[in-house]
Amino acid sequence: LDGRPITSTARTNVAWSNESIPLETVKRIEVVRGAWTSLWGADSFTGVINIITKRAAETQGWQSVSLVGTDGVEQTLRNGGSAGGDAYYRVYAKGGYQDGRQMEDHTRQATSTKDWAQGRTGARFDWTNAYTDELSMQGELVQSQFNEGAGSMPHMAPSREKENYNGYWQLSWDRATGLDSGLHFRTSYTRDTDTDGGLEGTSNVWDAELQHALELGDRNLLSYGLGTRYYWDSFENKPDSHMEDQHFYRLETSAFLQDKMTLVPESLYLILGLKFDYLGSGTLEAQPTIRLLQTLEDQEYWLAVSRAVRPANRWQDNGFYRVRYRGVEYDIHPTDSLASEELVAYEAGYRRHLSKLLSMEISLFANDYDRLTKLQLNSATHTGELTNGLSGTSYGVESLLEWQARQWLTLRPSVSFIRQDFEQFSWDDHGDSMPKPTDVVETKLMAMTDLGRGVGLDLDFAYLDSPTEERLDSYCTMDAHLSWKARDGLLLELIGQNLLGARQEFSLLEVDTSLALRVTWDF
Repeated sequence: LDGRPITSTARTNVAWSNESIPLETVKRIEVVRGAWTSLWGADSFTGVINIITKRAAETQGWQSVSLVGTDGVEQTLRNGGSAGGDAYYRVYAKGGYQDGRQMEDHTRQATSTKDWAQGRTGARFDWTNAYTDELSMQGELVQSQFNEGAGSMPHMAPSREKENYNGYWQLSWDRATGLDSGLHFRTSYTRDTDTDGGLEGTSNVWDAELQHALELGDRNLLSYGLGTRYYWDSFENKPDSHMEDQHFYRLETSAFLQDKMTLVPESLYLILGLKFDYLGSGTLEAQPTIRLLQTLEDQEYWLAVSRAVRPANRWQDNGFYRVRYRGVEYDIHPTDSLASEELVAYEAGYRRHLSKLLSMEISLFANDYDRLTKLQLNSATHTGELTNGLSGTSYGVESLLEWQARQWLTLRPSVSFIRQDFEQFSWDDHGDSMPKPTDVVETKLMAMTDLGRGVGLDLDFAYLDSPTEERLDSYCTMDAHLSWKARDGLLLELIGQNLLGARQEFSLLEVDTSLALRVTWDF
């Protein structure tokens, strides 16, 4: 998020509820294809979502965004102004309430989190000096209250009321020294409250990075940098889940080097990169990337190979907890012998503009995994432990067309296929995000329309099926978005999600049909 790492060191996941920034301040969201380990290192093991927010100068004036729907209510108020010269600021406040979701559990011992209320306030300040220096400061404070439901597999925890306080502060500085050359410095502090799965505690992360990009002649664009991340936390012990060490700290350091070499001017490029991550436990991991890119007038090809690792997180190394499987409870004990999970990723792709109205893209990928973590249960002792007992491959293809069928209509159909084949896998194995050996096919169709007079209608259809696995049910879904610009500064939107009915997608939680009305007023 604006360069700040938001992956939890305690659990190696992202608490998106803590990162619910106002959507109107987001400039773009980059879903990075492939494992760019030379830049992001271990953070890119499962891919990278890079969120870039707008500069303060792009959000001037007052804005109110109100949302009322079947899931809850939300209100955002934002103001931006000039602090003189080339300095601008933005301040905002956002509050919301959600009543929770249904959870399907045949044992009737699990409930969803409900009565979730959250308030946040934040600010950003930007200053530019003669187009060479840019200084940016931003921060946010978040308070949330909710009733955490009783958990189910894999973690059990009692239902209870909770109140969390989170926030962050960040400073970044950029200096341009040439057309493609410059210095970049960023530092941030983030505080998160971790209350998932019966745990209760706080996690703190301070990080800093310095990067330099420079041109070496006409054929080399060299980038290199150093980074450090200091992590410390404190957790309370609970009867059903606790940490072996209540207090913990770790210092991580990293360095990267990347060279974009021009093999054929304005056409063929070779990118070589390497990142070293020292993970604070005597382990130094090297994560290289090699990428070949060819760009022609209306088409583009690429090939890439990368290696990535993911170290065991705090919860895996240090956590005691209890799980329920087939009506039997198991006590899970930590282990200090977990190695880093390893991935070697292969990628190839082709993109072409067939005409002014039609473009296509196709990409192939193959991922070779080793030492993946799984939860191994012992039915004799009713205990379990995490082991690096899973390895295998996943590979697939993604294809996309974008066609402006009419001046008012754009169609975007896509098809993707993925096959996963993992050794030593059993359907009795468990773990966080456990991969399943199966085939999955997903087809989508997006239709985006401009009906005139400020009216727009967008439809998104999707169908997902696993033809080789009866345990995974197929489903269809449809989302819709109707908008009307009533006048300058006033936008009305009707948003419908999962309109074909509730379903279970990735967990026991049901994804329900929802409708919402959103009103955006600039004044």
